[in-house]
Amino acid sequence: MDIMVLRFKTEYRTGRPDVDWVEFTSRDALDEGGHPRHSTWEMVNRLRPPEYLKNDDGGLKMAALRSQWAQIEPAYLAWKEGASLPETGTALAAWPGVNADQADALRAVGLTTVEAVAAASESILMAPPLPNMREIKRQAGIWLEGRDNAAMAARLAELEAQNAAMLEMLADRTEPKRGPGRPPKQAEEVAA
Repeated sequence: MDIMVLRFKTEYRTGRPDVDWVEFTSRDALDEGGHPRHSTWEMVNRLRPPEYLKNDDGGLKMAALRSQWAQIEPAYLAWKEGASLPETGTALAAWPGVNADQADALRAVGLTTVEAVAAASESILMAPPLPNMREIKRQAGIWLEGRDNAAMAARLAELEAQNAAMLEMLADRTEPKRGPGRPPKQAEEVAA
């Protein structure tokens, strides 16, 4: 599922630890105007995948949890660092390819997301007072491709688990079933 993070909030509780919440939706759940038809609020700590899951059907549940967290974590880290969430794309603060000063220089010229850096034209690359802007652009593209590959690998694992389950169900249905009665003849008896 392709997730779109909408916003975060902190619940301040007297005498107990504060709790961070995230509101998110599926990109498939957006209407024609780009607004979510529905969204979900969840505690951030509940979205982090555990080390181990009991009764995980071939790793399917863990793969889904990891895929979901991989889409939420960069936005959460950016929010915790005080960076505002971009409308679309991955916030620069969530990308390890630049430090805070470099991210500030990029934002000053209108590059607010990793996707914008990866797609920047030559004229925009000359605007920030940073050395090696072409290399930063190249690294942004590599990082985005790696992130997409991780999501695709999680989806592939999910589909493989579903395929294995369906093949097992199909094998169960196609096995000939014998009703009550005589047992089948053995191979030696048939030859005699």
